[in-house]
Amino acid sequence: MTFWRRETREAELDEEVRTHLNMAAQTLTERGVAQKEAERAAKRDFGNVELTKEVTRDAWGGRWLQDLISDARYGLRMLSKNPGFTAIAVLTLALGIGSNSAVFSLIDALLLRSLDVPAPRELVRITFGPPGIDGPLSSPMFDRLRERQRVFTDIFAWTNGPMVLSNKGVARPITGAYATGSAFPTLKLKPRLGRLLTWQDDEPSALSNGVAAVISEDFWLEHFGGDPGVLGQPITVDGGTATIVGVMPGSFNGITVDYSPQVVLPFIFDVALHGKSSCRFRSDCTWFSAMARLEPGVTFAQAQADLAAIAGDVLKELLTEGYQRIDYLRNGTLSLIPGRTGNSPLGKVYGRELWTLQTLVGLLMIICCANLASLQLSRTLNRQHELVVRSALGAGRLRLVRQLVVESMLLSASGAAAGMLLSQWMSGLLVRYVEQSDFPVFLDLRPNLTILAAVIALAALTVILTGALPALNLTRLETEEMLRSGAQRAVGRKRHPLAARLLPGQVALSLVLTSLALLFAVSTGRLLRVDPGFRVKGITFFGVDFERRPEKGEARLDLYRKMLDGLRRAPGVEAASVVAVRPLGEGGIDESAAPVEGHGPEDKHLFENVVGPEYFTTAGTKILAGREISKFDRFGAIPVCVLNQAAANFFFPQQSPIGKHIRSTEPNPKRPSCEVVGVVTDAKYLSLRESAPPTIYYPYEQLPDFRWAGFITRSHHTSAAIAAFKDALRRYAPDTPFLPPMTMQRQLEDSIGKERLVAVLSLFFGGLALLLTSIGLYGLESQRVERRTPEIGLRMALGAQKSDMLWFVLREATFVFLIGLPLGLLLTFAACRFVGSLLYEMSPLDPRIHLIAVLSLVGAGLLASYVPARRAVKVDPMAALRYE
Repeated sequence: MTFWRRETREAELDEEVRTHLNMAAQTLTERGVAQKEAERAAKRDFGNVELTKEVTRDAWGGRWLQDLISDARYGLRMLSKNPGFTAIAVLTLALGIGSNSAVFSLIDALLLRSLDVPAPRELVRITFGPPGIDGPLSSPMFDRLRERQRVFTDIFAWTNGPMVLSNKGVARPITGAYATGSAFPTLKLKPRLGRLLTWQDDEPSALSNGVAAVISEDFWLEHFGGDPGVLGQPITVDGGTATIVGVMPGSFNGITVDYSPQVVLPFIFDVALHGKSSCRFRSDCTWFSAMARLEPGVTFAQAQADLAAIAGDVLKELLTEGYQRIDYLRNGTLSLIPGRTGNSPLGKVYGRELWTLQTLVGLLMIICCANLASLQLSRTLNRQHELVVRSALGAGRLRLVRQLVVESMLLSASGAAAGMLLSQWMSGLLVRYVEQSDFPVFLDLRPNLTILAAVIALAALTVILTGALPALNLTRLETEEMLRSGAQRAVGRKRHPLAARLLPGQVALSLVLTSLALLFAVSTGRLLRVDPGFRVKGITFFGVDFERRPEKGEARLDLYRKMLDGLRRAPGVEAASVVAVRPLGEGGIDESAAPVEGHGPEDKHLFENVVGPEYFTTAGTKILAGREISKFDRFGAIPVCVLNQAAANFFFPQQSPIGKHIRSTEPNPKRPSCEVVGVVTDAKYLSLRESAPPTIYYPYEQLPDFRWAGFITRSHHTSAAIAAFKDALRRYAPDTPFLPPMTMQRQLEDSIGKERLVAVLSLFFGGLALLLTSIGLYGLESQRVERRTPEIGLRMALGAQKSDMLWFVLREATFVFLIGLPLGLLLTFAACRFVGSLLYEMSPLDPRIHLIAVLSLVGAGLLASYVPARRAVKVDPMAALRYE
């Protein structure tokens, strides 16, 4: 029996029932029974006609689809009759599902999603660094590993970095990458057009034959209009020329999930640009992200064992060959980690914080479901008379439950659809928090099967918690009693334990969210109040790459001098200087050094920076002793340096370092020792959380081999500094690309991006939890007041005072808090064990924070309960008694 013949079968069923009743009545009439009495007797003997039809329809099969459609239509009618409830329910679910989907989308993009290459589970990453650090490899290290390995089909090296595209005299920054020729064969990728890089493209012979380049599909479409004739065309990148030989497949965005290269070049191209100073030949330049594909049949454990077996020999060879970073090499180890998801620098930075946020939004989702379940219970109370009547007419309990569940499914589907739309907007906001200002973050946050599965799971959870459980609870009806005494009165005296149990749970989870939100907010506030050791307001950085310009040596230094002179003379600019590593840029230069005089330590790991004249005055770093670097500290003059307080205390404890000498031991042991001419206050160059590392500052004019430095300005208005920089660049170095200007305020905010992300979102989630809990308490008290209006009127008629009745109504809310708050505190203290490391210089068990959270929750809850309580004490006793 198909669904489409149901109308015909219904007509046949009606005809069959009528025929049966007519035949029974006719039989009785033939026995002498009156016609009307015979018809009544026939119907009485037949029984419940509608119930018989229901049983017959069940026997047909396929009945479930008709019932489902019928229930859906009825549910839509019921929801449309209650637009206020429907809007609140859909909005609640949209916020819960949208928040979960947005956070999970970011987690999926950064941490879970596989590279879009064939068999990504066969890929592994080879890293080097101290324990717990999966850092890059140097070129000599990579070459030796590739020669000795026995368990990989091949290995390749890859490194990302900004590049400058020049076309008809116009320069613009692009995203680029260097790769060994084995990269694309190892990844098993096929070109969109032309061919991809091979090992022949990375051989020295490529320098004479022309260096090859491959471009991304988006770059091809944007710059070449998708023209197949792009093959063989030259492309000028970083001042060098390469020939386009292919277009990468559109699905491939590199091996770093948050970085999409537009142009990929072989490493030999860097050799063409820098000659012997290229990182391709330098053992102190660790910039290779190495990946490999396992041989068929080789397990990850076997590959780990093979790497461990050859790692020792590789490191020993590098030491004997004069590896420049000896300390780094001795303390490091080669490791193997799964490479299915590629490399994710942002995932390393934000991973723990994102999982914390996912836990918080999970708790919020439970609160949303509990709140909606309470609303469903309150709404269904007004429908119990309808349910009782339907039960009396033969509807089974399962049939009633299904009707209520279908309504919940409609709400969940609407909430999930709205949540998916909301999550797209929220995901964009989340990316802004994780995006650094220098370069855009390329993340594919479009819904995929994983995200859709997560949303469906949340919607199913919603149906269970807000539909099935309340429906099972509310369909335990005593039909005869309800019909006899009146549904409304029976319901009014009946206590629903499910609603009473849901609210304390909401209070407990809301307390957890509120407490954690306050902890994260206070911790972030503490970070923002940390003295970084430099001025924040009015400071702007300008990154510009003069490395590709024709000026070299003294001409390059003269270009810096002209730029500085132009900046300092510009209106609105108070001071300007040069700096290689800007504060809080999460980068730096490492070296080891030792004092020449005295009996200080033999060697110390230092943070190195290269600065120009008046840098400390410009940056607002206080000079504690001696002087700062001046314009007279040039190449050929006495080598000088400035120490921060941490370095001075380490090398020269309890004595003045001025006039003492420091020699570099690694990675530049041939660098002449420098005379300490000044000591400055400690400045945080890596992180606001960490203590300032011992730091040594060199004059950039005394390091002619130094390759790159930017500019720093101090001004009242950032716009004036930007205009001055562009004018100086146009005058002295036209057509030179530069990075977007970076203010120190933005740099500081970026440096605590993950703390701000957690603080802002947890405050939002905590506030939403407070609101939902307050709505739940308001609904509970309103329902209670309405249900007990006759009792309230009777008590007041017998002399009860308004204050007594106010307490009578608020008492139930008090019981909710007495149960929920202790449970919430226990859960909060348990959660604090896991978030302590995310906080800055504060205890997660700070009683003041938790007291504020408790008072906030109690205040919001009592305010929500007071409104219906206030309405209750205004009840007219006589009107209430007449109602009874």
